[in-house]
Amino acid sequence: MLIYKNKEKLHKDLEALIPEMLGAEVRALIQNWRKANKLSIDQRIPTLKFYWTNPIFKTVFIEGLSGVGENKHFLDLCLVDRAEFEKPTEDILDLCKDDDILFWSPLGGTIGHGKILSGNTSNIQKELDAVLTGKYYNEYI
Repeated sequence: MLIYKNKEKLHKDLEALIPEMLGAEVRALIQNWRKANKLSIDQRIPTLKFYWTNPIFKTVFIEGLSGVGENKHFLDLCLVDRAEFEKPTEDILDLCKDDDILFWSPLGGTIGHGKILSGNTSNIQKELDAVLTGKYYNEYI
């Protein structure tokens, strides 16, 4: 049983763990969006448009980890063929102003959204805040 890790090692591990945790949260948001839009379990989504408020989400999407399906990108698990970053219209931004991430299908349906960078249990939020303020994640251009 691990009972101690020095701070350097902890932050190195957080670089992988926090984006993976966020990937699992985004995957759950997509699955809930699929249910809300009454998509069948095997229906593929040709394209989803995404908008996020924090650069860590770019890492989450590029690395694609979610703790499920070894060597599978979480969007593959959600049957999403293509994901694109796009700024939504101002009315959508106003509607979802408290959310960290938004997504929608160009084919229609509801807007998926979530606030996952805050409001977590204190032990998770403490580590997440440390990763966000220290930028302990891979940054991609």
